[in-house]
Amino acid sequence: MPRPAYILFAESGSLDEFTNQVSAFNIVELIIVRKSIPDLPPFPSRQIKRKFRLIAAWIKDDGDTPDVVFQIQLSCFDQAGRAIYTSGIDSFSFTPDSYFHRYIASTVEFNGFPSLGEYSVEARLRRVGEQEWMVRQSFPFLVMEIPPIEEDSVAN
Repeated sequence: MPRPAYILFAESGSLDEFTNQVSAFNIVELIIVRKSIPDLPPFPSRQIKRKFRLIAAWIKDDGDTPDVVFQIQLSCFDQAGRAIYTSGIDSFSFTPDSYFHRYIASTVEFNGFPSLGEYSVEARLRRVGEQEWMVRQSFPFLVMEIPPIEEDSVAN
């Protein structure tokens, strides 16, 4: 069974087509949302729509031959363990000459955050045909609120 190598949660990134090296830009540790002012037109403080990039890498184990197929799924959980995002399930197997398998989801989209506090993105793995996820890796981040912009400062 593959072992977790790393997981990154970023605003964007790139993949070098010649070296196959990955870069992640603006690693997400904190997402800041602004509280709305009740008298202004509605702008729900945590109902932001943003896209992110999630990169998860796995290290091949001795028994991970090309005929062994794995499934991977991505999720994001709030501090109570509720999923606010879950991807579809993708499959892969290791080639004979590969040591790592890297999974890149370049358009992970959140339609807001139901509460403030700590969240965690997770990549999980299992063999095809199994029901339980066998290996997981996660990356925590914080959603924090800042005070609203006063009406006078908005007009300036």
